[in-house]
Amino acid sequence: MSKQKRKILRQGHKPALIGLGVAVSYKWKHNTFLSILLGTVCYMVFLRIF
Repeated sequence: MSKQKRKILRQGHKPALIGLGVAVSYKWKHNTFLSILLGTVCYMVFLRIF
């Protein structure tokens, strides 16, 4: 596997985790605003941490 493919696969888990968090929060509370807010906050936290 090339370096570029490994880099794409390694970076792909962040958006997947954020998307999963948004989907779970929407399914749990059925609140679109809360889901969007949670997704935005998670994305900003992931940018700072990773």
